[in-house]
Amino acid sequence: MKRKVKVVIAVLVVLGISLLCGVISASSLEMFVFTENLHAEEFESISDDSYAADILDGGVRVANIYIRAEHPTPQAFDVPVLVSIWHSEETELDSLFLKFSGTNHIEINLEAPSYQPSIYFHKTGDGKGAVFKVDDLGFYGTGTVTFQFLLTSFSEQHSFHFEARFSMHKTAFIQLTRQEASAYTEIPILT
Repeated sequence: MKRKVKVVIAVLVVLGISLLCGVISASSLEMFVFTENLHAEEFESISDDSYAADILDGGVRVANIYIRAEHPTPQAFDVPVLVSIWHSEETELDSLFLKFSGTNHIEINLEAPSYQPSIYFHKTGDGKGAVFKVDDLGFYGTGTVTFQFLLTSFSEQHSFHFEARFSMHKTAFIQLTRQEASAYTEIPILT
C-alpha cells in the first residue's frame, strides 16, 4: 500500500512540474490564455488640435491615446497627424491598430518611423480611409509608441474619424493575461 502512495505522489509531482513548466513557457512566449478589456474614457480636447483618452484598469490610468491633427502645411493640403500611445512602465504594448476614415475619400501616408516593426498599412474596404496595423511591436512596445502621418483630404471635409485599438500585458514572471483597449472619436480638420 505504501508503494502505491509513493507512486501516486511521484506521478503528481511530475504532473505538477510539467504543468508549471508549461505555464512558464506559455508566459515567456507571450501565449496569453486570458483577455481583460480595459475601460477607455472619452477623448477630451487638450488644445485646438490635440485630443487624448485615458485607458483605465480598475480606475487606475495605465495608458493614454494622444492624437494631434495640426494645421495643413502651407504649400499643400496635407495635415500632419501625430498619434502617440503612452503606457505605464509595468506594461508592454503588444499590438496596435489605427484606422483613419472620412465621410469622403481621404488619404493617409506614414512618415518614415525611426524603427521598423512589421507594419501593415492599407486602404479601408470602402476606400474612404486607411488602416495601420502592427501585430507585434516587440522591443518597441516597451516605451511610448509614436507615429506621424500625413492626411490628405480630396474634398471639402471638416473632420475625420479615428479609431485606436491595442493590446498590452503587464510585465511579470508568469503572465497569461492580455489587456485590450479601444477608443473612437471624430477629429476636426483645422483650416
